[in-house]
Amino acid sequence: MEKEETQWFKCSSWSEGLTKIIKQHVKVGMGLLVRGNPKTDAYIKDGVAKAQIEVNLTEINMLTFPKDSENHNTNSTAPNRDMQDDEIPF
Repeated sequence: MEKEETQWFKCSSWSEGLTKIIKQHVKVGMGLLVRGNPKTDAYIKDGVAKAQIEVNLTEINMLTFPKDSENHNTNSTAPNRDMQDDEIPF
C-alpha cells in the first residue's frame, strides 16, 4: 500500500472577501481545497538553491472541520460518500 503524503503550499489572498472568510472560518486542522494562481520563487539560502510555490487564492472550499469546532457545518462541500476514481467528474 502506498503511503499518502501531504503537500504544503504557502498561500496568499488579495481578495478582501476571501481574506475575511479565511480569517473568520479557517482553523488549524481543517481540510481545505484551494484554487488559485501558482507562483514559483527561486532563491539561494546558505549557498543552497531553493524554491517555493506560493498560490494566490481565488477560491477556497472547506472539506473538513477540526474535531473541537463549534461551527461544524453539515452542509460543507465534502462529498457524502467515498467516490471511486472512475466516478470523479473531471
